[in-house]
Amino acid sequence: MKDIWCTLDINIGVDVLILNRNRKLLTDKLCLHLESLELVNSVNVIDSGSRDEEKSEWTVIGDDSVEVRSKGLRPNRGFNLGIDWWLKRENKADWVLLCPNDTIFTSWNLDFFQKWTANQKISAIVPLSNSSPYTAMLGKRPFGLVWHINEGPIFISKTFIELIVELQNNLFDSTNFRGYMSFLDLAFRSYAGNKGILVTTSVLYEEDVSIIKEQYNIIGTEEQQKNFELMIIEGEKWLSEKYGVQDAG
Repeated sequence: MKDIWCTLDINIGVDVLILNRNRKLLTDKLCLHLESLELVNSVNVIDSGSRDEEKSEWTVIGDDSVEVRSKGLRPNRGFNLGIDWWLKRENKADWVLLCPNDTIFTSWNLDFFQKWTANQKISAIVPLSNSSPYTAMLGKRPFGLVWHINEGPIFISKTFIELIVELQNNLFDSTNFRGYMSFLDLAFRSYAGNKGILVTTSVLYEEDVSIIKEQYNIIGTEEQQKNFELMIIEGEKWLSEKYGVQDAG
């Protein structure tokens, strides 16, 4: 089916951007898997200051500065770097999948792409996990319109990316270092522009939590609880400075 769709329209599909930091084998395994799936036009890796021996074979852009080698790029800065590279490409797909390298896809059906590519009111589509409360709420329906979504893999339309980058230079706020509420921030801008965000069970995934629990030193971050505490502390400061509000949650 991949070849048929690409023959009909090379843009009806997805370009993948995966963020890697010191996990070459894990990242390359995900790249190989994604390349075998329908409607995947290209798979590309953003390197977040990895050691040379841990850089993926699929790396197209990265940052080797002293600061990034020490702290990493984290999702917001990392995906902004990848998107900047992607926007300069020719034959870009109509969707980009932003994907952490600890993602394990358990179901993949992109038959919906043609429908939602034609519908300019949808800016992003978020895959669900089996444990997500949205999965149970959807029941037999493959899609649902939402505004509150957690960070993870996300399909974002080319038209929405181009619109936001033209207005604000970057899709994500790079000052929000650990990505606190970054998808919620994205949803605010989507709905403010009269565009919606969908969740779907057509693509399902699980997160390999063992990486942050047991291998955090390899990827150069804090252990899980400390990382969570810093995300809240730094994130609330960012939220207050940007929007002038406190997180009441």
